[in-house]
Amino acid sequence: MRVVLIMLCALLLATPALADEQQFVPNSSLDADLTYWVQQWNPNVTFTWTNEKTHSGPGAATIVVTSVGEVWQQQVRNEGIALSAGDRYAMGIYVLAQNPVSVTLEFSDYVGGQWVQDVGVKSFIPADGQWHLVSVDPFTASAGAKAFRIEFDSAGTFYIDDATITPSATPVQPSTWGGIKSLYKHK
Repeated sequence: MRVVLIMLCALLLATPALADEQQFVPNSSLDADLTYWVQQWNPNVTFTWTNEKTHSGPGAATIVVTSVGEVWQQQVRNEGIALSAGDRYAMGIYVLAQNPVSVTLEFSDYVGGQWVQDVGVKSFIPADGQWHLVSVDPFTASAGAKAFRIEFDSAGTFYIDDATITPSATPVQPSTWGGIKSLYKHK
């Protein structure tokens, strides 16, 4: 009986640590390099690793946009993330802006010549020297591998760090973003 009680206590203590480790974005912390992250081809955008400004850990990514085209042209993404269809997830990333910017965060797939999203949110990030969490309400994943995408709608220097997609038991709050819709067809 005593052994069972000790094992049960050890399991209860270990459970939060196990939940924190279940993360679906490869190289989410950007601690060493940009492996798994890609930039939409655009000669007016540079995407580099930095250890000068980080939210946590030794590294982050710097995005410098010198000229703005269509918003999808100023994006970086982490592709090939397969979640369990029908399961619920939370998603977020930290952004630091040296220039005010609106960013779009999506979990989406490129289908038929356009990005189709499971979920997306647009947030304004002030140039206040602070890291800001951009996150979406918990969502239900659809089938297939998708991309964790973040887009910038103005020129400037921006930093990203600590991207997350984690399991979530939180029910979805009513939202105008529900279902699989294009971000640009917002109701």
